[in-house]
Amino acid sequence: AVFFVVIMIPFLILTVYAPATNTADLSILLHSDEDVGCAGGWRNLLTVLYWNFSGIDSASTSAGEVVRPGYNYPRGLLACVFIVLATYMLPLLAVTVVNKPPYGSWEDGSFASIAKAQGGSPVH
Repeated sequence: AVFFVVIMIPFLILTVYAPATNTADLSILLHSDEDVGCAGGWRNLLTVLYWNFSGIDSASTSAGEVVRPGYNYPRGLLACVFIVLATYMLPLLAVTVVNKPPYGSWEDGSFASIAKAQGGSPVH
């Protein structure tokens, strides 16, 4: 439990600090690049979200090793969904509405530099 709290602190700081100290623009959530189109932007978003949740189905391969899998698996999977939401969706939503650095400049693996730009060194 202590390790989980230590891991979650930077995400919590970023989720709360970024919108609180910067001007948030919720309209950026509906923005899409012209060359992608609105449908392509949402399709890409859903693809990435699905990829972030992948791997949950592989838990069934070790069900024989778990005590009371019918009770423990649903609870564990539900906890995983909330953990993924807390570590991906909430911070990403917070940094997206602030848009600093601009969303168009984001690349794969730039979440740490985005966190540093908005939350400073403690969340980097």
